Amino acid sequence: MKKRNITTIALFVMIALLLSFGGSMAFAADAVPASMTPELASKLENVRKQKAQRITAAQREAAAQELKERTLKLHQTQQITPQPVQAAPEPK
Repeated sequence: MKKRNITTIALFVMIALLLSFGGSMAFAADAVPASMTPELASKLENVRKQKAQRITAAQREAAAQELKERTLKLHQTQQITPQPVQAAPEPK
């Protein structure tokens, strides 16, 4: 083989190894580290609590529907209730 072909093959092998190493790190990111410190454990627990508190689409739609009903009820109440007549200010 020519020297250029050998270096090209070596370059491709090196690139393939680096890409496979980077890709494997993405899968390892989900794993819990073996040397978990108490600080990391508390942060991980906080993240899990925050994920559990996220509002789902169904909850968001139910809240919007409830707000719509309350607004409609308030509007209907204001239409039924007569508005008080304000007295004119007394001249001095």
